[in-house]
Amino acid sequence: MYDTESITGAPIIPATSHRDEDGVTRVFLRAELDLGAGLDDPIKATQALAAVVEKSIRERPEQWLWIHRRFKRAEWPPEPRAASLTQTPSA
Repeated sequence: MYDTESITGAPIIPATSHRDEDGVTRVFLRAELDLGAGLDDPIKATQALAAVVEKSIRERPEQWLWIHRRFKRAEWPPEPRAASLTQTPSA
């Protein structure tokens, strides 16, 4: 696996943030994520990281915002064009 921890030995420290009732954003650092044997298995490592993200979302689902373009390679059906754009002028 080519990640910071396996290449440099740097720990993975999960961090989350949320805005409280007063509008102040608070940042929380969790305990170092120990991938153990999963460090050499990309599937296990991904599952461990996803579990941390899932836990954070479940704790405060109203604070969750997906900002990554997840379906960038999806082939969506074409959007219907407005009738005025598709009609040809009569002669």
